[in-house]
Amino acid sequence: MRFKGQVTMYLILGISLLILIVIGIYLFSGSKTISRAPTEMTIDLSLLQQDMKYCLKSTTEEGIIYNSRQGGYYHVPSPRMITLSHDIPFYFYQERFLVPPLNVTESELCSYIIDHFSRCMNNYHESKLEGFTVTENTPSCTAKFSAEKVNIFFTPNLKVSKATTIRTTQPVFVEMETRFAQLHKIALKLNLDLVLTPGKICMSCIGEELRAQNFKMTFENIREGAILVNLYDVSAFTKGEGYQYQFVLDPQPK
Repeated sequence: MRFKGQVTMYLILGISLLILIVIGIYLFSGSKTISRAPTEMTIDLSLLQQDMKYCLKSTTEEGIIYNSRQGGYYHVPSPRMITLSHDIPFYFYQERFLVPPLNVTESELCSYIIDHFSRCMNNYHESKLEGFTVTENTPSCTAKFSAEKVNIFFTPNLKVSKATTIRTTQPVFVEMETRFAQLHKIALKLNLDLVLTPGKICMSCIGEELRAQNFKMTFENIREGAILVNLYDVSAFTKGEGYQYQFVLDPQPK
């Protein structure tokens, strides 16, 4: 009887050991299955989107300052005055009215943004996207000036990829305070008066508006008959946030 009891005990132990082995094999195979990472991975672009908004804002500000010194142009057409740092357009030349419409200055601002946006983003690409591939496609931009602001809608068209996963960045929108459109309006009025009264700059025609807007206008003779006009926002300059709006007039008849 004692022998039979030992056999039964060994049999139970053997079955238990067999069950444990089966369970171990199942768990091991299951863990291997779970550890197989899928080829699709998550790419979080939220920080990249924040950086793009910062870059768009700073690039827009730089563009307004730069283009204002060039009469609203990024690429200044002829006739123009060439200086060491900027080209300044003629707004009135040989009895021709050459003031760009406001929508042209909007397009010129977008041209500046498109050309300089990636420079701002380079640091992000190098430091925060290590291990990822970033592809830059042709971006698009729309700018709209109002009396006190500018709205920029910018599509960077950046593609971020890793392994088989590809994500495309979303468009970025910024709204910034600027009185660029008001400065352009005064420049437009000054030149329209030249059309009506050739050879004469009518300061009294815009003096009241300059005072009302807290703008200042200066003139500098650059050659016989040609005058460099400099418009700026006094209050903005006081805060260190001002920019110059420049253009050249040649009011003399042909």
